[in-house]
Amino acid sequence: MAMTYQPQKRLPTTSTRRPWAVVAAVVAFLASVATESRADRIEYRFSGKLNDADPSTPAATDGHAAGTPFTGSFAYDPNETPTVSSTIQGSSNYMFGQAGPNTSPDSSGLSIQVGGQTVYSLTGGLGLTVDMTPTPGVIPTPGPYPLPTNPHTHVGFSSGLGGASMVAGIDLWNDNAAVLGSLAPPSSLNLSDFTAAMNIVADPGTAQSRILYQGTIDVLVEVTTPEPSTLLVIGLAGAGFLARRKFARA
Repeated sequence: MAMTYQPQKRLPTTSTRRPWAVVAAVVAFLASVATESRADRIEYRFSGKLNDADPSTPAATDGHAAGTPFTGSFAYDPNETPTVSSTIQGSSNYMFGQAGPNTSPDSSGLSIQVGGQTVYSLTGGLGLTVDMTPTPGVIPTPGPYPLPTNPHTHVGFSSGLGGASMVAGIDLWNDNAAVLGSLAPPSSLNLSDFTAAMNIVADPGTAQSRILYQGTIDVLVEVTTPEPSTLLVIGLAGAGFLARRKFARA
């Protein structure tokens, strides 16, 4: 008796008919990452031109001190608890990470490049000073240095304190108005709110802390990074696409 070929029916399997189990696993993972790793760290990039440089520095030796371009960046987390903080009337000081004594490094830091060469870079800590007199005629409590009694704002970032071979700082000034809401670490900075912006790199090993580089900042921009929720959406879209391809091939 002749035998005929009978094609067998393909039975669905759990591995090919349940692609959304993969999506569910990815969703759970991305959601946990978004919840646990919410980033409050703020990073700014700046640029400008030197006003002066010490004769011993390469910029001055090359004859390009005044007008030499510089760039840099600094980062800090305004919601992080500082290792050291103090506030008197009109002035607050904060130390993040290794800027304070007996502490561990964090995600803050400051770097400066002059003429395309890195002249200062230190991560793991940052000092922050906020001075502000919102009301004319209010005399701040005496501190380490006198503060003006007219409305003004000063935000200063310092790096390398406590025995480093070099120190660096960023200073933003407004001598005519109080532009911040409080003396707390600012959650945003806008260069247009300030009338002057400077950067300094100095050698603390000399009696007068010899200034190596000093310049005017004319660009200050916040570095934007995707929010965890944005990363979650991107991850979900990718997982859904892969699941659909797997389902289509099944």
